[in-house]
Amino acid sequence: FFFTQKTAYEMLRSLVGSEMCIRDRCKEFYTWEIDIKDVRKRLENMADSKRTLSNIFDELFCTYAEKHSPKSKIWGDKTPMNTLYLDWLGPVFPQSKFIHIIRDGRDVASSYLKMERYGTILEAANRWINSIELAQSFGSKIKEDYMEIRYEDLVTNTESEIQRVCDFLNIKYDSAMLDHTKQVGKLGDTDKLHHSNLSKPISSESIGKWKSNLSESDQESITKLLHKHLERLGYAD
Repeated sequence: FFFTQKTAYEMLRSLVGSEMCIRDRCKEFYTWEIDIKDVRKRLENMADSKRTLSNIFDELFCTYAEKHSPKSKIWGDKTPMNTLYLDWLGPVFPQSKFIHIIRDGRDVASSYLKMERYGTILEAANRWINSIELAQSFGSKIKEDYMEIRYEDLVTNTESEIQRVCDFLNIKYDSAMLDHTKQVGKLGDTDKLHHSNLSKPISSESIGKWKSNLSESDQESITKLLHKHLERLGYAD
């Protein structure tokens, strides 16, 4: 995080220019189904004044969009770990908008443990707390470019929530957005276990799963650890 935009651009440009680096360091890149050489050509033709880290990512996503979704007008990235680096990402992508999906921390912690992302209740709880605090703090700084939606609302009142998202992004709502199952084939690594629900219709069945996934003692522990934040967010029982 101490690199200048230009230095970071040159480093990433070198990575994009090396098929070996892509193969060795970005093992899931094949799921994009684009030729990295096409991205390199776009970067080589870029004016010096536009050689920023944000623009190299823009070229990468635009290359993907031109092949898989030519009518696309904007692109987005859903990477949960980005939550931990928002104060850095904001200045790098100054024209971006950020959507923060908030979910009951007990369900999130339960999911982390099930995926073996974390080994203990405490670690899982701290990750959720840290993410919530960082995202909301960042949101308070960028104001109208930050939006919060609840996972629970998204899966129970899907149409109205998607309409809200479209309004926030200044894009036209289309009812076809509700049938995500038709788009699964375009999403790349959907064969991964943690993406197994993508081929299923939107459902609320995962709400409250922590009650069945965790033992009684773990339920008590996670509720105690998260109580302050759960209550503030309206999740306290």
